[in-house]
Amino acid sequence: ISSPADAPPTYESIFGQIKTARTEHGNSFSFLKALAKILAAAIGGLICIVMMGALLALPIAQLVIGVQRKDMCTINDKIPLFLTVSGALGIVVGIMTILDQLCCRKGEDGDYDGKLL
Repeated sequence: ISSPADAPPTYESIFGQIKTARTEHGNSFSFLKALAKILAAAIGGLICIVMMGALLALPIAQLVIGVQRKDMCTINDKIPLFLTVSGALGIVVGIMTILDQLCCRKGEDGDYDGKLL
């Protein structure tokens, strides 16, 4: 909880990071290396979120099949229940992982710095 006297948090954009790198490095190969590092960090987080979204397809399929075949399994009546529960838990874990990636960014020291995106 912060008091009204505290300054609001600052959020540096990718463009601000690129501008800072350009002024620090000029038109050299070191600027290209810094630019690649900035873009890799931004795209890496996005790729992680997209991959987690794609990995949610399996738990969604488990949930749907489990609900659809609830009373239809002749081998074992617990299989649809297993599919439903494991699919629901998989979706919850996947969404929590995506929210963690979106909401909690780690600082240089490895601790969460409390900044959004």
